[in-house]
Amino acid sequence: MYMVRIYGVLLGALLLSGCLGDEPDIISCDDIDGAETASFEQVAADLQLWCQGCHNADSPVYGYDFSTKAKAYESASHRADRIYAQVATGMMPPGGAGWNDTQLRAFRTWYCHGAFYE
Repeated sequence: MYMVRIYGVLLGALLLSGCLGDEPDIISCDDIDGAETASFEQVAADLQLWCQGCHNADSPVYGYDFSTKAKAYESASHRADRIYAQVATGMMPPGGAGWNDTQLRAFRTWYCHGAFYE
């Protein structure tokens, strides 16, 4: 009975988090550009422009620091799925216009081609 309850809780958490669904906030490699465009340059620029106001060395909210390219890479490479989900749904940045399709595609392309760092 105890194991059934644990599995039920885990399944519920997965369903609520969208991990089992086909949601637009889950990184998909279906709509990406070629490997030659898989660059962190644009992703870093977007993260620094949109995110470093709240997530920086002085105030690394939830451990994210986008104050430099190296710090942005460190945060993005370890939490890419969470970051993508937040910007794809418009949850982040708060009160902003959000990322457009080109910015989201650049993030997916970088991620799906191995998250290369130049």
